[in-house]
Amino acid sequence: MAAESGKQAIDIVGNQQIDLVLLDIEMPDMDGFQTLEEIRKITDVPVIFVTAYKDYKLIERARQMGVEDYITKPFLPIVFLETLYGVIG
Repeated sequence: MAAESGKQAIDIVGNQQIDLVLLDIEMPDMDGFQTLEEIRKITDVPVIFVTAYKDYKLIERARQMGVEDYITKPFLPIVFLETLYGVIG
């Protein structure tokens, strides 16, 4: 499933059985951190940030909020798959 905004992602997570969320930091309506905060009120589904940001402070903030991993764009498909496998095994 795909969402076009943080609000739509929250609706999906709240109404569907979701095994993993791939979440960008930069999104319409609300950013990835705000979206993650709302998702955590609903479920503890694993979350991976997929972002172009390589800022250590942002990555550390994501970790403190319970993000399982992050992938920086651009990425190689093998890195993407290895990250997914590492989180959902």
